[in-house]
Amino acid sequence: MRTVLIVLLTLLLLAGLALVFAGFHMARQQFRRRFQGGGDYFPYFSQLHPGWCREPISFSGSQGDTLRGFLFSYPEHPPKALLVVYHGYGMSLDDYLPECEYFCRRGYLVLAFDGSGTGHSDGILRGLPQHILDLQACLRYICADSHLSTLPLLLYGHSWGGYGVDCIGATEPFPVCGIVSASAFYNSLSALAPYTHRHYGPLAPLPLLGVRLYQRLHFGRLCGLTAADGLSRQRCPVFVTQSDDDAILPFRKNYEALYRQFHQDPRFTFLPLTGRNHNITTPPEADREKRRLLKQLRQPAPPQEAVAQIQQLKTQVDYDLLKRFGDFLDHCLES
Repeated sequence: MRTVLIVLLTLLLLAGLALVFAGFHMARQQFRRRFQGGGDYFPYFSQLHPGWCREPISFSGSQGDTLRGFLFSYPEHPPKALLVVYHGYGMSLDDYLPECEYFCRRGYLVLAFDGSGTGHSDGILRGLPQHILDLQACLRYICADSHLSTLPLLLYGHSWGGYGVDCIGATEPFPVCGIVSASAFYNSLSALAPYTHRHYGPLAPLPLLGVRLYQRLHFGRLCGLTAADGLSRQRCPVFVTQSDDDAILPFRKNYEALYRQFHQDPRFTFLPLTGRNHNITTPPEADREKRRLLKQLRQPAPPQEAVAQIQQLKTQVDYDLLKRFGDFLDHCLES
């Protein structure tokens, strides 16, 4: 009987280790690659907005990679502040051009850049905490620039970019005047936890341990940072929003986690949404059609009409929601 028990415990231990290794392997497959993005969308979109300009910028990332982006503006209007727009996972700055143009119209100089292993930038993606380091490199670049450093600094992040702008306060002090956090990851496991739970059910904590180990080996204590860690060290106003039907990030473990910790803090504004899924600034019908067309574009010979259709869909944005963000950012400058 004792021998049988030992054998069973050994098998359970080996099964547990196999699940941990499966999570480690999943993280390697998910992260050690590039996201090319959907291509340079600016030539098309800028034709719809005469006078809207961009100026290329570059700076060195934490791993020595060259990170690239653009300063967007309407040059005839002196900017009232600098707004950093930070992209989501699997996306590029080119996916946020309508937001960038709108904020430029509101009088902001907008800086948008691609993280390591994404779009215009060099390198490969090593893990989710990399986005914190890339934003840190960007803000250091801004603070060292003789012109950019004179402007009030604001941050806007969506999804993975929201995780970056939320957590940056825990790295070093930057003169941030306001933050908009849209559909943001709460921590470095937020994006993979739902996927892992769908595939492994109640055993999901074991492969997630493997993911945590992978990120710990690459980023040390940085992988343990949460949005609450970063935001609790800021002194600026913060706008937090997410849709309760978000299919990527569970509303309860991301938006509601921040709400429970900060809803009594007068610095915070919370806006729960309904029916907007993950890409909250895109009208739901346009978002569904974009995702359908993106599947076609991943085919070996994508139909050319899909390229034209997706460019047109990319112009569709919820300007009422962007106005809420813009009004909030304006208020940050008045505080």
